[in-house]
Amino acid sequence: MPVKRYALYLWMMLCLSACNLAQTEPTPVPAMLITNAPHLVAAWAEGGNLYVWQTGEAFGRRVASGGVIQPFIAPDGRHIAFTRGPAGAPDSLWLVSTDGTLEQQLVGEGTPTSYRESQMGQVVWSDATTLYFNTLKRAVPASSPKHDLYRASIITRTISLLLGPGEGGRISLSPKRDKIVLVSAGDYGIHNGRIRVIDALSPETHADLLYFTGAATGSHSGFYPPIAWVEDESALLAAIPDQDLLYSEDKGATVPPTTLWHLPIAAPGERKSIGTLPVSFFGMPRWSDDGTQMLYLTRTAGDVFHLMRADATGANPVEVDSGTVGEIEMPTWIPDTTQFFYTKGTAGHVLMAGRDNAPQPLSETVMLSPRFVTADRIVSFAPRTADETGYELKTWFLGQPAQTISPLSGPVVFDAVWVVPS
Repeated sequence: MPVKRYALYLWMMLCLSACNLAQTEPTPVPAMLITNAPHLVAAWAEGGNLYVWQTGEAFGRRVASGGVIQPFIAPDGRHIAFTRGPAGAPDSLWLVSTDGTLEQQLVGEGTPTSYRESQMGQVVWSDATTLYFNTLKRAVPASSPKHDLYRASIITRTISLLLGPGEGGRISLSPKRDKIVLVSAGDYGIHNGRIRVIDALSPETHADLLYFTGAATGSHSGFYPPIAWVEDESALLAAIPDQDLLYSEDKGATVPPTTLWHLPIAAPGERKSIGTLPVSFFGMPRWSDDGTQMLYLTRTAGDVFHLMRADATGANPVEVDSGTVGEIEMPTWIPDTTQFFYTKGTAGHVLMAGRDNAPQPLSETVMLSPRFVTADRIVSFAPRTADETGYELKTWFLGQPAQTISPLSGPVVFDAVWVVPS
């Protein structure tokens, strides 16, 4: 399926699936399997309903109905938060147990955080009982981030405003989950963006690591620079482009360099530039989980993108692959490895590569929205047949046959976690 056609179809499915807000009781099903072994939990929204599946179950189970948009599974796999609203607008946040019980509204009409002009933004689980989220301001033609920050506890059923509008940003948790990085985009030509870190236990304790000039995006969305943690979590890495990089690139001019920054958490004043890159606006650097390598795209004449791999500072660049505009996409690092995957050519044609291996097909079949839940466990959906009359949600270990989780009527928004009981 061509990339543009797939994106349009997915948008239509999201809008149609959220139109019916009438809630009905979940379909009666056998109780969820209880296991102390590592297992996969997957959840997806289809036709305005929320479905869940766990390793060992024969089929997906409907656990919530009406206007479901996107699921977010807790790290222990026991609860699912999900957004809900008409026509794909995330007006509220809900919670349900994975066995389909205890459905309740966390945010929305009648709750302390309900504002008529607000919608749900990011939703991020911190641990099995706590999640963070921010909100959007309803606007035309697109809702805009408020850059606030809330915390919700599913034990006490309380919602706490940690940072008001403009004081928060896009949420990124540290690997140990004890720090929260908040990135605000700023506005091109109006005011600066900011990278801020706060203590998860003491949100009033924060440090502003870097202010940067808001970059042009050619749209109503702001620019959020990519960030990454160094391995010992003592500092962040960030890439800040010239504010006019997009326009320079579109005109075919020599692109201004993007600056790479090292931002110490304990001593923000000791921030320093560690290099520059001739990177494309559409291929900002992405660092590996251990913070030792990066991937990025450069752009040359003829609208050709070059996929580059380099050290964390941009040193020792090596070209991995190349393709014309629309043919190759920015890669994603595979968790806890120095390998990565990306789509090239038609939608669903996924390649995997690494520091020591050249690009090879990840699968012989089409894979849409692949997600590595571990270094070797994948969840994805794909057409069941060549004529694309139906889809399937699948999972498999690398090098092993795929297992069907559930048949689908079309592309879906899904989440998946690999649970390792403590």
